[in-house]
Amino acid sequence: MLNAILVGYLIDYFAVGDQGGGKTNALIYATVIAVMTLFISVGHYAFDYHLECLGLQLRSAISSLVYEKVTRLSQGAFGNTAAGNIVNHMSSDVHKLIMMFFFFNYFWITPIKLVLVFGLLYMSLGISALPGIALLLSFIPLQIYLGKVFANLRKTVGGLTDERVKITSEVIKGIRAIKMYTWEEPFRRIIQESRRSGALRSCNL
Repeated sequence: MLNAILVGYLIDYFAVGDQGGGKTNALIYATVIAVMTLFISVGHYAFDYHLECLGLQLRSAISSLVYEKVTRLSQGAFGNTAAGNIVNHMSSDVHKLIMMFFFFNYFWITPIKLVLVFGLLYMSLGISALPGIALLLSFIPLQIYLGKVFANLRKTVGGLTDERVKITSEVIKGIRAIKMYTWEEPFRRIIQESRRSGALRSCNL
């Protein structure tokens, strides 16, 4: 945000011209912008690296817990547990937890940034900034609604993925009987249909 302010000062300098010390100020602004850009780039990648490491540690821990839980299930409980659910927990669901670390900070920093941006707009444009601020705020209910829609779609796709993995696992377990009775083609069509349904829902996302 400070970069944007300094860029605005630089634009004012080139638009108005050198007026008593303006050149020195412009050089200071340009230097600060360059240093801040370098600092942001280095800090951003270092921050992402540490978040990735933390996410991988969490993924390993949760995968170990799921594996330990599966090994302790009784025969009856294991028969009622779909293999697709276990695979999803150890792959896609855990990956969402990793991504949580990257987006968690936006929950608390976004309101602060909004207040600062709206304040700067009002200081720069005065009363003329209010319609723009109102327009930006009007998108918040739309974003909430779209978030709920996408969450429902992802839940549906997750169920289809569980079903596809379950069918594939059952086919692999009974591959000898399938080969003996030459049922390859019917089961191939069933698996392809489940994949096609999941792919179509994923494309809709």
